[in-house]
Amino acid sequence: MNNTFTCATTGSQISAINYGTYECRTTINDIKSPQSEYFFRCKDKPNAPEKERNVNSESYKFTLRGTEKQLKQVSIEPSGTLYNANPIIKLITEGGSSNGAAACAYSNQNLQFNNMILFLETNGTIHRQPLNLTTGNYQYFIRCQDVAGNELSTNTTFTVAVDTTPPRITQIYKDVGGSILHITMDEDSSCEFSTIDQFHFGDGTPMTGTGKDHELSIAGSRHFIVCRDIFNNEMNAVIYV
Repeated sequence: MNNTFTCATTGSQISAINYGTYECRTTINDIKSPQSEYFFRCKDKPNAPEKERNVNSESYKFTLRGTEKQLKQVSIEPSGTLYNANPIIKLITEGGSSNGAAACAYSNQNLQFNNMILFLETNGTIHRQPLNLTTGNYQYFIRCQDVAGNELSTNTTFTVAVDTTPPRITQIYKDVGGSILHITMDEDSSCEFSTIDQFHFGDGTPMTGTGKDHELSIAGSRHFIVCRDIFNNEMNAVIYV
């Protein structure tokens, strides 16, 4: 028995998640367990005379496998108040047809899966999407689908706040040989040093290391250090070694 799809016919109806393709939808009935096979063919130029339309010469085979497990969320982050303008949405999934493996997409509106944006890292059980935000309140809607069509719908809400507090040194020590100075900050920072007083960030020598941990090669008995966090708050310190 043949069945028809309802298809997009104009540019305003194209699917965002599938990179500008024209979407067709239908309802599949008579699904059998453990799997059912379906065959699809399409014609282009929906508004042209029938003799001008091109049709698939071969059918596209689609196998639908049933599953008794629901696609579920294990965890989602972030939430609450963040002092970070570049958070990462992280979602972990389980269940479904492939032990939690799925494709996840997101939007700041509650849209259908095909109209959302795919996560930068997805198609597994751990899904990550980095963001670049300004201060404010945010809510992101997320939908995931596995290969059997099971869908998970969830969302996360958080606030990006302004951080006006400069980073602080929580630990400082020399290595065993006494030639390397290590400092640990209380937040992710970029650090520079100089043996000359009153230098500005950008004019010093960058310290090695990333995040909270930084190092410099000792070049004298006194070092001036400037550390800056992602909100451009600066800490100035003088360290005697």
